[in-house]
Amino acid sequence: MTVLTDRYTAEREAIDAGLRAAAERLPAPAAKIAAYHFGWTDAAGEPTEASSGKALRPLLTLLAAKTVDGDWRQAVPAAVAVEMIHNFSLIHDDIIDRDGLRRHRPTAWKVYGVNDAILVGDALHALAFEIIAEAGGDRASAGAGLLAQTVRALIEGQLADTRFEERDRVELAECVAMSEAKTASLMGCATALGALFGGGTREQVEALEAFGCRLGLAFQHVDDLLGIWGDPSVTGKAVFSDLRNRKKSLPVTAALGSGHREAAELARLYGGTAPLTETELHRAADLVEACGGRRASQRAAESLTEAAAEGLSAPRLREGAARPLRGDAVEELTILAASTVARTNLWLARFAEKARRPRCAGSCCPPPDPSARAWSGRSRSSSGCWSSTVRRCTCATRSSTTPMWWPIWSRAGRCSSLSWTRFPSRRWWSSAPTGSRRRSSGRRPGGAWTRWTRRARWWRRSTRRPSGRPSRATR
Repeated sequence: MTVLTDRYTAEREAIDAGLRAAAERLPAPAAKIAAYHFGWTDAAGEPTEASSGKALRPLLTLLAAKTVDGDWRQAVPAAVAVEMIHNFSLIHDDIIDRDGLRRHRPTAWKVYGVNDAILVGDALHALAFEIIAEAGGDRASAGAGLLAQTVRALIEGQLADTRFEERDRVELAECVAMSEAKTASLMGCATALGALFGGGTREQVEALEAFGCRLGLAFQHVDDLLGIWGDPSVTGKAVFSDLRNRKKSLPVTAALGSGHREAAELARLYGGTAPLTETELHRAADLVEACGGRRASQRAAESLTEAAAEGLSAPRLREGAARPLRGDAVEELTILAASTVARTNLWLARFAEKARRPRCAGSCCPPPDPSARAWSGRSRSSSGCWSSTVRRCTCATRSSTTPMWWPIWSRAGRCSSLSWTRFPSRRWWSSAPTGSRRRSSGRRPGGAWTRWTRRARWWRRSTRRPSGRPSRATR
């Protein structure tokens, strides 16, 4: 089962075992299709190593249970039910959108037909409530009611999404409301069920539900960005899939209502009925970015993630409360949320993971010079290893090679230390291809080397002191 991090092995195994045990209850034909959809088997029913998805929602359920009690195993039935509802919606959504790929494979309706896929989706929906009911007690009754409300919200959001495709103009507030119903409601349900099955108080359940809803809306912003600019080898979907279907996603809606002059051309492309050509799809993506749709969604996702984390740090939920949330579990939950939203900015995900590692204190990485300053004015103490040449950390606290700035240019390699990937203004360097230049004796370097050399010279000029002398960091 594929998730965003490998730190939750026990939780992943428990979720996977629960899903397999639940799927075995289905009739044999439905169980075969469900196993294919989950990535356990191929179309012929033979075991395979295909991806089962990120398992983000059930993992959020277990982490939410840890924040209120620490024992996540009692919330496994709720996590399995949430994942069943999620996959029920995925199977139906693929049919509605006529998507042919899911997780790098043909979708279930493409392989087994529309009728069988619809029935399997309905079976997963019923199975989720059966699992919740078997938990027993008051929490089962409350959990079933919360899950039913969430399914109604999912259907409401899906109906609005399909109606938007038939309208020429959609307001941004309408699009946000649709995303809250279609995506955010299920993530809010996942964290609320985790708190409920973990024995949390009403205040804790409501706070974790609000956290999940904010994270879900941020997740939808990112998902809409990947639906336009995502790499098919990573997302498992066709490139420009949302544009090809003329979906009124959040970045598209923001671009259409931006008032930019390019918005009129984008509206004309979206207003047609003929299938968009590859040239038109590329042009539509450029127009969405030119109108600010991409930047608006990125900023909204970041602000929503910050608001979600701040909601769990309220004094009434932490120190001083009658039953405070567990600080270590809250930290895990917020880091997982940040890594989720950072799918469009992978350098943020790398930073979130590296920030948890202990700092290198071995002899291979001498302490930084406190007087050395990076060009941004920040202390260089936030960077990684400080050797003057490329070397590997030998004290087992860092796993990446961390070169200084001039060996970077001379070797045309990728810098993997935090100092080069942490700040947004340096993204252009973190995206530089590894090994883009290769020296050969007796030959003049090619165009790629010339571009990197010009950037190196520009970087040196931009770090000069008012006197014209380079700073110590650039000598």
